[in-house]
Amino acid sequence: MLASRFRLLKEWAYGGVFFDLTGVAASHVVSGSGHVAVTVALAALAVIPWALRPPSRAMEILFSVRPFSS
Repeated sequence: MLASRFRLLKEWAYGGVFFDLTGVAASHVVSGSGHVAVTVALAALAVIPWALRPPSRAMEILFSVRPFSS
């Protein structure tokens, strides 16, 4: 997530961290463990910087409404 040159890699890294932590939270719910709040908080900490990034660092192609031109 620290390599700012590789935008697509960074997007996948944020997604991987989020999916990993939400999977851990789901495992804690199923097993009856009491650590769900910790993993949900960590997942939120992973989403917040991604959601608040400046538009200059966002992947325009992910949010484009226009179809690809040939």
